[in-house]
This record gives sequence, C-alpha cells and structure tokens, in this order.
Amino acid sequence: MVTAFSLYRRHTRPGDHLGRGHGKAKDSNLSTMAKTRELCKDIRDKIVDLHKAGMGYRTIGKQLGEKATTVGAII
Repeated sequence: MVTAFSLYRRHTRPGDHLGRGHGKAKDSNLSTMAKTRELCKDIRDKIVDLHKAGMGYRTIGKQLGEKATTVGAII
C-alpha cells in the first residue's frame, strides 16, 4: 500500500529526520546576519511620542523615514 508517508520516506536519505541541519555546513556564512544600525535616542523618543498620540506604525515610519517593523520593534 502506498501512503503519503511512504512516498516521502522514499525521497529522503536515511538520517535526514534526525535534525542534522539538512546538509548545511556548520561554519557556513549563510547564517550570519547583517549588522543593524542603531537609532539615536531622539528618533526613538519621537516614535514613542507619536505612538502615544495615536499614530500607527506605518504612518510613523513614513513620517520619520523608517520601516514600520523598526517602529514596531521600538514600541
């Protein structure tokens, strides 16, 4: 009987299910993240003040030239 699991098992190598990183080298440069720039305290304070005034993340980000995700991380 052919099941979805048996089809999956047929196309994987033995030991792949053991969580060994899926064949990636441990010393790979793929896992390094880009350096982030730190926002000055003035911009951080402006973000918090605008949020307290009822402004949304996207609106604050557009006004200050930052991404909405950056604004959300600060709030």
